[in-house]
Amino acid sequence: MDYRSDPTAQRLYKFLQSWMRANPAWAAGQFDHLHWVQRPSTAAEVAGDLLKTAEFREVQLAGILGSPDGKLIQTVVGWVLPGPQAAIFHLLVDAITLAAEATQRDQRKLAGVWTGVVALLAIALWGATR
Repeated sequence: MDYRSDPTAQRLYKFLQSWMRANPAWAAGQFDHLHWVQRPSTAAEVAGDLLKTAEFREVQLAGILGSPDGKLIQTVVGWVLPGPQAAIFHLLVDAITLAAEATQRDQRKLAGVWTGVVALLAIALWGATR
């Protein structure tokens, strides 16, 4: 599929360009104070950093029912990073996928809460009309 005209791909691309400029050392990780060496970031750490930004949630990579489109994520990451043989390519693809799945879980929880609220209101209204 050609993602160049896909609105989700375009939002992800713009987000990644901006996020990577604001976080130039995103793949480098942090210093391990026990050994004084820098270790690479994990996909979970990068996903956590992505989830801290409101802009990432606006990309909407996964709906409540649909899962993140792995091919779209790989394609867009390929637009901003060297090819799939690079370790940072896989790190970013995995991080985006984890963050999108976490966002999807949050959306499902919120939907469940709203369903419960609506059900309680419906019961209250039904009881009030009796």
